[in-house]
Amino acid sequence: MSIIICLNGPPGCGKDTAARFILSHLRMSTEYKMSRPLKQGVLAAFDIQTPVEMEKEKDQPQEIFGGKTFRQMQIALFHMMEKELGEDVLGTIACQRIPKLLSRYVVISDSGKDVEVQNLIHEFGRDKCFLLQIERPECSFVEDIRDWLNPKFFLPAYSATIRNEYDLDLYHAQLRKVLTAWGMIES
Repeated sequence: MSIIICLNGPPGCGKDTAARFILSHLRMSTEYKMSRPLKQGVLAAFDIQTPVEMEKEKDQPQEIFGGKTFRQMQIALFHMMEKELGEDVLGTIACQRIPKLLSRYVVISDSGKDVEVQNLIHEFGRDKCFLLQIERPECSFVEDIRDWLNPKFFLPAYSATIRNEYDLDLYHAQLRKVLTAWGMIES
């Protein structure tokens, strides 16, 4: 069964950078995004064939979305799905998808809803779920559907917080320290 590493922090805090670092240091690991169904849904609904370019400009208003951003369209789609399927819809989808990834480690680079994490913990076990919260000055959850996860859902030894406010080398050193403390890599 996979070990789940939930990265949690506001937009721009360095979750994707952390995910790339973790993936490069853990064998048999893969990334999963809770937002994956939302991104795919918006791209399909508008028949957009250039997902990489859309992701790069996710916070820029787009004519195809009536002046809204790609991020705003994903949030709108989430609210429609939430209304019909419940606020844990993305967690439910993740619990169905993750076992098919056949990876020892699954890094969820955009965790941000307690109900989704509760689904993961119920499905995979509290002893298989880790939380890494990333703080960064000037970054917040304003205008985002995500928020800080409650660490109480995780085993105390499986929860850590780091601050991304210096250079990349120090950020990587903090990530390495957490992975070492969790017994995932050697020091």
